[in-house]
Parts: sequence; structure tokens; C-alpha cells
Amino acid sequence: MLQKRHSHEFSGQSPLCLSADNGAFADERGIRLLTTTLPLFYIDLILGFTLLEAVFLVWRYRASGLGLSDKDICMGLLPGFCLMLGLRFAAQAEVPLSVFACLLAAGVAHALDFYRRYRLAAETPHQN
Repeated sequence: MLQKRHSHEFSGQSPLCLSADNGAFADERGIRLLTTTLPLFYIDLILGFTLLEAVFLVWRYRASGLGLSDKDICMGLLPGFCLMLGLRFAAQAEVPLSVFACLLAAGVAHALDFYRRYRLAAETPHQN
């Protein structure tokens, strides 16, 4: 039997086995069946991926001359990185899934933007 529980405290456990304490549905053992938040660690993973992306793209440009210049890469990644870092510092122990949906949309827009820029850079001679 499912019951709805109400409370707004975070217990510090993994969201996959959290007791239902924030309005999520739980079974008779109190195990959460529906997760509406994810741990803050996921934002750390996104920040780490962004740093690896910058290192890889700069290395690729320096090794082959293909793609965007170092400055274009860094200036393209820095605004999003700073926004995610600000979110990281402002967030609580768990972040709503809606925030991750917005980060996903921003990541897709970023990938499309960089794809467009790389295509333009491939068509235009470099002016260093």
C-alpha cells in the first residue's frame, strides 16, 4: 500500500533509497518510490565534464589547428561554467529534477552552438 508522507528535511541518504520525507510516495517500509531530486554530486560531474571538454578542445586545436581557437573555446565555455558553479554553491543537498532538465537543455543548446561555430571555423581561414 502506498502512502504519501510529508516533511521537508533531507536525511543525507542516497535518493535511490531515501525514506519518503518530502512528499514523495513510499511503500509500507517507507522507501521512496518516486524521486523528484538528485544529489548535488551530479552538478559536480557536469562541472568536471565541462573542464574536460575545455582541455580536450584546446588540446585538439593546438595539435591540429582544427576548430575554434583557445580564446573562443574558453569564452564559449566560461559563462555556462560560472552559472553552474553559482548553482553548485547556492544549491542544497539535493537539486530538483527541473534544474537538471534546464541544465540538459542548456547543454544541448551549447552543443548545437559549438557545432555551428566549428562548421563556420572550418569554412573560414584562421586569423591568429
